[in-house]
Amino acid sequence: MAALDRTIITTRRGPATVTVVGELDRVAIARLRAHLGELIEAGVSDLMLDLSGASRQDPALPRVLDWVRGRIRGQGGRFTVTGAPDDLPGRPPAT
Repeated sequence: MAALDRTIITTRRGPATVTVVGELDRVAIARLRAHLGELIEAGVSDLMLDLSGASRQDPALPRVLDWVRGRIRGQGGRFTVTGAPDDLPGRPPAT
C-alpha cells in the first residue's frame, strides 16, 4: 500500500495540514506532489506538511519540498515542514 493511501489530511484554524504516515517511496512522492499542488490550486496559502509519521523518505522529497515552497511563496503564503529529519537534504527552513 502506498503511503498516501493512509495520509491524513486535516484543515483547521490556521494552516491546512497534511500528515504523512508510512513509507514515502517514489510512487507516494509523486502522489504527495500532486495532492499538495491541488491544495495550492484550490487557494491554500498556509500549508503545513507533517512528516513525523513517514518511515522512509525517497531522495526526490527535497525537490518536491522546494517546488511547493516556491509555489506557496509565489502567492505570498507560508509553507512549513515538521517532523522531517534534520539531515534531510534540501530541507526547507521553517517559515
